[in-house]
Amino acid sequence: MAASPTTAGVTRRPKRRFYVLVALLTAGVVIVGFAPTFYMRTAELGPLKPVLAAHGAVFTVWLALFLAQTLLVPAGRTDLHRKLGWASLAWAGVMVALGIAAALDTLRGGQPPVPGDIRQFAMLPFGDIAIFAGLVAWGAFLRQRSDWHKRLMTMATVSLLTPALARIPALMPFGPPGFLSLTLVAVAGVIAFDWIAHGRPHPANLWSGALIGLGKPILLFGVAATPAWLALMDALR
Repeated sequence: MAASPTTAGVTRRPKRRFYVLVALLTAGVVIVGFAPTFYMRTAELGPLKPVLAAHGAVFTVWLALFLAQTLLVPAGRTDLHRKLGWASLAWAGVMVALGIAAALDTLRGGQPPVPGDIRQFAMLPFGDIAIFAGLVAWGAFLRQRSDWHKRLMTMATVSLLTPALARIPALMPFGPPGFLSLTLVAVAGVIAFDWIAHGRPHPANLWSGALIGLGKPILLFGVAATPAWLALMDALR
């Protein structure tokens, strides 16, 4: 027997609320990770460089935009969701530009949150930017296919957890394996919920999850250790 419209709406509601929960949890982790150096920065640390302050502010607005987008759909305001989507896409472009600028600033004079060669660590922000940009572009391209679009945009935002996790003091002793593993746990959680809710994993989650879960370790531990990458970083310093 087919479900009534009322029953179908009740069934869809928890699924839609899941994306709100992902947005809130992602924002919470980011705030915790960057609280000491950005959100609750003390005078003892000195003023933050303008490029880093702008990067942090733009990054924060993206999280707010993503949360707003996840709230608009269950509220039935898909019209506003679409309009805000164009603004979000433009904002993602600003994020990518400032992310590159911040990564270059760190490469040229900053300190990585964990001990190691700054040239190799630079792969983390550069790689994160590339993965985020790729997923957002993919999601924008498939904006007419809501099942793909919402999952790709969600995974793009979840991919931003890595730099925040890298700055949580309790995780610092574990180094890159620790914060990359927790990023993978978050990705796996999104895939698992989707699997349970729909009875099968959606290919958008599988492809984007593979890009994040496999791409980041390969870039950081593989590509970043190559002479070609180190030479490129030396040229950019």
